[in-house]
Amino acid sequence: PVFPLMLSSGPGKPYDSAFLPILKEVFKEVRRFCQSGFDFSGRHFIVHVVGLPCDAPARAMVRSSKGYMGYYGCERCDQRGSYIKIPGDQRGKIAFLEYEELNLRTDASFRSQTQLEHHHDIPSPLLHLDIDIIKSLLLDYMHCCCLGVMKKLLGIWTKGPVPFRAFRLSATQIADTSKLLLSLRGHIPDCFARKPRGLEELDRWKATELRQFLLYSGRFVLKDFLSVRLYEHFLALSAAMSI
Repeated sequence: PVFPLMLSSGPGKPYDSAFLPILKEVFKEVRRFCQSGFDFSGRHFIVHVVGLPCDAPARAMVRSSKGYMGYYGCERCDQRGSYIKIPGDQRGKIAFLEYEELNLRTDASFRSQTQLEHHHDIPSPLLHLDIDIIKSLLLDYMHCCCLGVMKKLLGIWTKGPVPFRAFRLSATQIADTSKLLLSLRGHIPDCFARKPRGLEELDRWKATELRQFLLYSGRFVLKDFLSVRLYEHFLALSAAMSI
């Protein structure tokens, strides 16, 4: 059975300073349930925290740590991010470019705040739970992969800025790709929430449409339009996400 522990509402997203003390009390109660369980309808239940599914801003909030746009915002390792200036984006981006010989974050290093730059002043309410804070906060597949990487790739291929012009499809290729996508509409089974739409509507694609493209239709419609190098790069991503 599912038992809601807390329901909240408000005019907007809560401020960390106001919401974290509330979460602290909630997590204290969760810890008590994990230790001693509770009785309901004549039965005794034991609680186990399997994972905490949150999107990126929510993960940063409950961890009371820097977000993904911070120099020390990586949730999995302690490398310092690099500022990347992107044409057309006045703010730029923080990217984590290293992938070898990294110091991975652990539950112990997080609790002891080994890297102070990663943490905010308010202690994380997760400290009150007997969990592995790093492993229990699950990375959000929908935002990371579907609305993140897949949408970014499609944006580069269809309307990327000047530095990405070598990767862009021509107007004819974009139109032909859209025709192929639309031709699949009559062959998509009901287990998919949405039918494919053309690339001209890319800005309005939902996560489920991007997922379908990433795992299924993209392998078919991109084959004749991307270069071999780009197509194999996409296939590697598609295969990895399928696994």
